[in-house]
Amino acid sequence: MIKEIMNLSYEVVKIYTDLERAVSGYKKETGVDCLSGCGHCCNNPDVEASPGEFLPFALMLWESGGAMAVLSKINDLPEHSVCVLYASRPGDPDTGFCSMYHYRGMICRLFGFTAASNKKGVSALITCRLIKNNYIHELTQAAQSGIVPPLMEEYTRTLEPLIAEFGTGRYPINQAIKIMVERIGFLISLHSLELGIND
Repeated sequence: MIKEIMNLSYEVVKIYTDLERAVSGYKKETGVDCLSGCGHCCNNPDVEASPGEFLPFALMLWESGGAMAVLSKINDLPEHSVCVLYASRPGDPDTGFCSMYHYRGMICRLFGFTAASNKKGVSALITCRLIKNNYIHELTQAAQSGIVPPLMEEYTRTLEPLIAEFGTGRYPINQAIKIMVERIGFLISLHSLELGIND
């Protein structure tokens, strides 16, 4: 079971790597990027994610011994809180960084530099007002030049079947992280128990 979960995590990481490459290409081609030090999108308690997005993160936590600390931190937070992984700077909650950037979820990777299609099949960049306001010229020029951001649905469509066994429902981000970390902990405990029985 654990080997299968690790293989699954590897496939999730591959999707994230492909998305990261596409987003980096779009940024380079357009000159559009996050503002330096900005954490505005992370400083939002309404962000939702599916638990499976954090499979690689949950595995890493149990392997490194950090799982219980993260679970404890989540349990200590008010129910309506920003992501447990967001480290804001004192006195300025909109400035900060993700403390586990490499392990962030799909929603964190998609927002800002991918496009979603409307009912007519027309795609539009999903980004924040800060990027829109600070890169008006670059975004206009990119649209006129036919430079298209990576399509959000291409990556979610690839990811969802992989993480379906963990549920594809959306939860407040801290709850999604907690569900995934606890699920992996349960599977590891079950695996250890099975090994003990078979010895």
